[in-house]
This record gives sequence, structure tokens and C-alpha cells, in this order.
Amino acid sequence: MAIPTNRDSDKFIIRLPDGMRDRIKVAADANNRSMNAEIVATLEEKYPQPFGEHEDFSMAIAAAVSFDPKRANGRFAEEFGLVLRYIREKFGLELAGHDIAKEYFGDPRFHVSVVRLTEWLDLSFGPWAKENADAPEASRKDRKED
Repeated sequence: MAIPTNRDSDKFIIRLPDGMRDRIKVAADANNRSMNAEIVATLEEKYPQPFGEHEDFSMAIAAAVSFDPKRANGRFAEEFGLVLRYIREKFGLELAGHDIAKEYFGDPRFHVSVVRLTEWLDLSFGPWAKENADAPEASRKDRKED
């Protein structure tokens, strides 16, 4: 994703190790970008923008469709269950027993890039899953009090 830059953008001066400027120039030329755009693109890959609530929901639905054991020949049942739990706890939506692909995935809002879904799995869902995989599910009463 191209980030528009202008004179009002944040400025940050750094010291580069010997030879790095030349390596950045080579990469920028190969990608038909300025050195600044190359550096920003590299930083965006390493430090992606956090997921907003709508994108978080879209990613969770996409993950549920991807992990659905009916679509994945029985694989990913544990991950599927965790994604359904994530959706239930985070968005208050019970999807167990629903045909998620039929109900949601026809909507273009839930068509996401594999790269962005992978980022979501690593940065949002992954940490949640590690924290909650072995924890007992909160009761409905507990969730309503939060």
C-alpha cells in the first residue's frame, strides 16, 4: 500500500551503517520507487497498521471460513473452534452451527488478502489464542459484566 507523503508528514533522521544507503538505492530502483518510498514500504511490512474493529471482524470471518473443517477436509478443527470463540467473545456473535461461508463470505467486505489475513493471524488472533487456548471460556454472565 502506498503511503502518501508530503511536507506535513512526520520526519525522522537516522544514521545508516556503511553501505546500507547503497543497498536501499538498489532496492528502490528495482521497485521503481524513491528511496524514501522504499524505506516506508519496508517499515510498513515490519510494522503494519493495527487492525480496526471492522477489519478485525472481517479477518475473523475469513479465518473461520478458511479453518472450517468441512471445507478443510477435517483439518484445523481446533483452530476453527478458537476462531469461533474469538468471534463470540469479542463480537458477541454465536456462529457455531452456521454455514459461515454461505452467510458471510459472499459479501465482498469479507474478501481479504492472504497477506493481510496472515498478519491478522500473527498479530491479533495469535496472541489472543495463546492467551486463551487453555483458559476456560468465560460464562455469559461474566462476559456481560465486562
